[in-house]
Amino acid sequence: MVFSIHFIHARPDKFSMITRVMQGGGMLVKRENRYKLRWIGAVLLVALLVNLYQPAAYALTTVGQVITGPASSNYGEQVQFTSVVTDRALGGATPAGSVTFYDGGTWIGGPQGLVTSDPVVVYKSWDLAPAQPGKKFTCTDCPVIEWGGLSYWAYSDTVNSDTAYLYAYDANNNLVKSWDFSGNRYITDITVDNIAKTVTLVGQSNVTTRTWEQLENFNAHASMSFSGLGVGTHTITANYSGGDGIHSPQSSTFVHTVNKLQTNTTLTSNAGLIYVGEPITFTATVVNTSGSPVMPGGTVTFREGSNVLGTAIANGSGVATFTTSTLPVSGYSVIATYDGDGQHEASTSSSLTQSVLGIPTVVAVSASPASTTYGNSVTLTATVTNGRASIFGPTGTVTFKEGSTVLGTGTLSSGTATWTASNLEVGAHSITAHYSGSLTHDANSSSSIPVGINLIPTSSTLTVIGATGAASTYGTSLTLTASIVNTNGSSITPSGTVTFKDGSTTLGTATLNSGTAEWLLPDLLSTGAHSFQTEYGGDASHAINSSAVVGHSVNKASTSTTLATSGGNSVGETTTLTAQVTNTSNPSIKPTGTVTFKNNGADLQAPVVLDSSGIAVLTTHELPVGNLIITAAYNGDSNHVTSASQPITQPVSKGPVTVHLSVAPQGESVYGHRVSVTVQVANAGSGGSVPTGTVTLTGTGGFSNWPGALTLTDGIATWETEQLAVGTHTVIANYMGDDEHLDAVSTSSSLQIKPIPVTVVVTASVTEAVYYGSPLTFTAHVTNANGEPQIPAGQIVFSGGNLLDTPINLDSAGTASITSAALLPGTHSIQAVYVPDLLHEAQTSAPITQVIKPNTQGTVLILNHPSGTFQLGEPIHFSVSIGGLIGDLTQPGYISLRENGLEQARVTTDVYGNAEINLTSVSSGTHRYTALYERSGITDGTESQAVTVIVQPALAQLMLTGDTYAKMLPTSSPWIAAVVHGGVSSVFTLHAVSSEAGTRVELKQMDPQSGELGAAIEVANGQSEPISLVEGLNRFQLKVVSSDGTSSTEHIVSLFYQKGEKLWDISNVLTVTPLRYDMDGNHVFDKADIIELLKLIEPVTVETRRP
Repeated sequence: MVFSIHFIHARPDKFSMITRVMQGGGMLVKRENRYKLRWIGAVLLVALLVNLYQPAAYALTTVGQVITGPASSNYGEQVQFTSVVTDRALGGATPAGSVTFYDGGTWIGGPQGLVTSDPVVVYKSWDLAPAQPGKKFTCTDCPVIEWGGLSYWAYSDTVNSDTAYLYAYDANNNLVKSWDFSGNRYITDITVDNIAKTVTLVGQSNVTTRTWEQLENFNAHASMSFSGLGVGTHTITANYSGGDGIHSPQSSTFVHTVNKLQTNTTLTSNAGLIYVGEPITFTATVVNTSGSPVMPGGTVTFREGSNVLGTAIANGSGVATFTTSTLPVSGYSVIATYDGDGQHEASTSSSLTQSVLGIPTVVAVSASPASTTYGNSVTLTATVTNGRASIFGPTGTVTFKEGSTVLGTGTLSSGTATWTASNLEVGAHSITAHYSGSLTHDANSSSSIPVGINLIPTSSTLTVIGATGAASTYGTSLTLTASIVNTNGSSITPSGTVTFKDGSTTLGTATLNSGTAEWLLPDLLSTGAHSFQTEYGGDASHAINSSAVVGHSVNKASTSTTLATSGGNSVGETTTLTAQVTNTSNPSIKPTGTVTFKNNGADLQAPVVLDSSGIAVLTTHELPVGNLIITAAYNGDSNHVTSASQPITQPVSKGPVTVHLSVAPQGESVYGHRVSVTVQVANAGSGGSVPTGTVTLTGTGGFSNWPGALTLTDGIATWETEQLAVGTHTVIANYMGDDEHLDAVSTSSSLQIKPIPVTVVVTASVTEAVYYGSPLTFTAHVTNANGEPQIPAGQIVFSGGNLLDTPINLDSAGTASITSAALLPGTHSIQAVYVPDLLHEAQTSAPITQVIKPNTQGTVLILNHPSGTFQLGEPIHFSVSIGGLIGDLTQPGYISLRENGLEQARVTTDVYGNAEINLTSVSSGTHRYTALYERSGITDGTESQAVTVIVQPALAQLMLTGDTYAKMLPTSSPWIAAVVHGGVSSVFTLHAVSSEAGTRVELKQMDPQSGELGAAIEVANGQSEPISLVEGLNRFQLKVVSSDGTSSTEHIVSLFYQKGEKLWDISNVLTVTPLRYDMDGNHVFDKADIIELLKLIEPVTVETRRP
């Protein structure tokens, strides 16, 4: 907390006052403390000493000055301005002196002596007080001290402490002074004692009283009233001149606005309803809304909408009048606008409704003459007069009407208008006259008058044009002409229509043209007697009449008949015969009746009725094959005679057919299942007999046993088979035709024969666990899934563990086995994969589990091959296991592989006695191997059992040569096929070269069909003796034998010999296919054999030619 001591010098009229001020938290607090009287006395002593030595001249205190009063007033009102002079210094004094008032720089009053101000208490809403942090009000309408331009608000703590706070704010809510009072809170009332000059704050449980001097707001005021301020903004200045020697002069300003007086304008007229030409007076009265005695002056404008009717000056009573007699007929909404003056605002009256009526009128009409014949004129006259006295006479136009129809218009002259009617129609007319009114007169209409117009009398004459005398031929064009004339000599030509009749039958109606009407009789006017007459129906101006009767006769017409055909066609197709019958005298007339069509004089069908064009059409599909003679005979009708056509020739040929081929099942089937082929032959057109005869089937896809001719039954033939080979077959049906039908071929139909689905089951010879090295046999059995009779052929590939994946052929029961003792210790999943033949699909068996236990039986030598037979050059793999051996990482052992005691290979075992041995370059023949385990200082002393290996010799090259011919033959397959071309000589030599020395070649003749071997053919140094080939297939068995004679490799050589240079093509394949040669050694002729034959087709090259 900060303490400060303020010393205030003594003034001439006051003792010095010393006050300790304690400042904390932004608030000045005055406190009395009876425990510090001694300290205060010391302070007063010091101040007294200072005062004794104060200079003689004193500084004047600066006062605060404000001007109060209304911010605005209306012109002529009295306005009071008050200047408040305030001394808010500590220990200050109430200012004395006077105040002089100025408007801008112009003096307007004073000097006016100051009068001391007293504080007053007012009540204000708590939310009007400036907000103070941590302070609050507990009242809604709170007591506020208003004094000397300051507002004193009493606050309480938001923490509800026993302290009240008094804050003083200026007019702009700026905090000027503040006090806090302990022991009081929640101020609800404030009282002022003007005698004791004290202020009391009434709180929740205590009161606090302070003197006016303690509020430190010493002030006085001077007030003056003014009523002569002009309209506009005034800057009021108040100059304070201190007269007490304590306070300095001061000046302040205040802005005041004087507004114009608000006005109200009312409008009246001397009559709400007048007739045009009569005078009307409008009166506008302008008054002050505030009741000011200053009366409005200036201009008042009278308007109807945007149209100014006139202006007038307001008199001294604010009244303006305007009189006029020139308002046209109308309804008016009139307003009066006061324009204002220097002291008054403008204003507008409410609208005043004013009506100006037209002068009423009387209308009369007359006609001359009142009755006449059509074509004569009638003069109409209208008279218009005033219905009341007026200086204005009627002007404008009169319209003459018949009902709502306007006849014409006339202009009034001296109240009369005329119009001449020359086009009134026949009949009675009701005429009226309608005055349209003017700017001064009202419209009106007359009552109606009658006018009569009569018809013109007429006579008629009938003439028949186109007849020969009183007769004509059927189809001759006749014209009836009627002439109508006026019998009274009128120049108006008759119009309207004339009705022409034949006896009582109306022929038609024609319109008059220049008094004449014609009617063209129809070409179909029937034969016989006729009576013609006309009836004139009159028109709007002419009377009706009838002509005299004219007699006439019509005779039958001659005809001609022509015949046409749609042309030659096939039997069963539709033929159209068309007969045209023509009226020879008038071709536009179409005969009726019937036409009979004939073939060689015999009726083809019942007579055919002519259509509206004279045409008869016969449509038939029953004409026989041949060149037919056709005629057409017209049988006549009531108006036409008979006639016949010239004969025409109609050729009819055999009919086309469609051949529909269907195969069931559609799309695909399984080999061995029944397939049904159905052929339906039908007429391509409508009609015709059902096709008979035969159809043949041809197809592709390796099937050659298609049937011969199939006989149609009701146009359908069916063939069934179960022999279609696996693959896609395309079938075509050929129809051979019959007496009435042409040959035809169907579109192709395709069917895919799928392989037979199979099931593969694999079994083991031992189901329990076995020791390593024990021979195991795994057998795969392949069966048809749907029980088809064809036993699966092909191969099985076993997999699992370290089994070799060598394919093994299925036997005749669909079974294949592999025996191995080489499965390594462990658990193996064994499966069999079926590699199918051409009739069956591939499949894989479900796996079986085989457990191999480690070897405990000494040295075991295992051949890793399913059969023990190898091709020359094929690597041979062995596995060796030493049973019961304890591992020693520092001393591995060795395996010696021996044949007949000679070491062939030597390998190091692992610490468990296992090793793998691979042999290559083993010669052909039979070999027996054993394995011996050795280790430094240790040997088990036993050899393994012997394992036998057979290596088959191989053919390296095979060539066929002749006198002028040489061809290298393939050697990669056991079955070798080639095409051989010969010239003059058919003798050839085979040259066979083995892949190793010491082997021999054997060659024998073989029967191509039965496979039976014939005599041996001598071979020396791989070259055969000369061989004579026959036309067609020549087959040989070629065998390569190992040097020890224990193994051999066999090849079947098939040579298709043909003389000359003609290439082997598809025709050769089709020729030998029915011979069913076995080309792959499976003893079954199937798709694979056909494929081998197709492989022999020789391509066409530059060097070769096709005869």
